[in-house]
Amino acid sequence: MAKLISEHISTLDVLDAYVCENSAPIARVFAERLMSARRGDLGPVGPTQPALKRTYAEVVGMIARKDGSISRTDWAATWQDTARANMLRRAEKVGKALGLWPVAVQTDALYYAAPAGAGPEILVVEHLGVGSAPGLFKYQGALTVAEYRDKLRIAS
Repeated sequence: MAKLISEHISTLDVLDAYVCENSAPIARVFAERLMSARRGDLGPVGPTQPALKRTYAEVVGMIARKDGSISRTDWAATWQDTARANMLRRAEKVGKALGLWPVAVQTDALYYAAPAGAGPEILVVEHLGVGSAPGLFKYQGALTVAEYRDKLRIAS
């Protein structure tokens, strides 16, 4: 997030930080290997597709849990921070390209109010990226204003 903020302001003073000497992305090689397997780059995926997807999700989850068998809350915080910054960069890309900004941001979801007559699928596919691989968005569907308010428990 500090890098994202520094992209928007002229200076950022970091007063204190815990940093690692190793600047290589944490578990990036492992993640890339799983992504290659999911794409079929390492051979036919067949019925292992769901297992490959769950392996990635489970590793991320076990690292984030304090009682997990491979608990690394520092890594989890780094991954969450990176994911949040990347999601906000995508939201900014849509905002600059279309003049549309999220009406809500929740953990790993962006909510947009689509202009009348424009399908939200166009917005998602062309500017956010849709798919099942890590880092891509999954289109969940469109809601009416009333449904949206109910989902997010917003008072009318």
